[in-house]
Amino acid sequence: TMSLATSRNDDPCAAALFYASEGLTLYFISDTSSEHSHNISLNPRVAATINADHSDWKDIRGLRITGRACMVREEEAVTARAAFESKYPFLTGLLESGEMRRGLGGFAFFKIKPETIRLIDNRVYFGHTTEMQV
Repeated sequence: TMSLATSRNDDPCAAALFYASEGLTLYFISDTSSEHSHNISLNPRVAATINADHSDWKDIRGLRITGRACMVREEEAVTARAAFESKYPFLTGLLESGEMRRGLGGFAFFKIKPETIRLIDNRVYFGHTTEMQV
């Protein structure tokens, strides 16, 4: 999962979401009436983290991403759906059939275009980071 941070009027919001990627673009599915979806429509600047759980700080590694998010246009939804179905095979057919719509209401694909990606890797040493501007 990915933790997504958004804000509106200095009011922060964080949400845990499933994601899939195509190159450096991150796609996620969300209810269009959710707080983070509404925040993105008002302020596209977002931050996200992706990491696995670890019980030892020496094993911690993950990504911190900053960038801009937006709802995916209809023509790009095919790419987003393919990325999701490849990563999560159980979704194959559910996104097209409308079965997911019953659970999510008005869902849409969103994407994050990263501007900065920071790798955190405590296996090298505590607090080791490598940053890339996109």
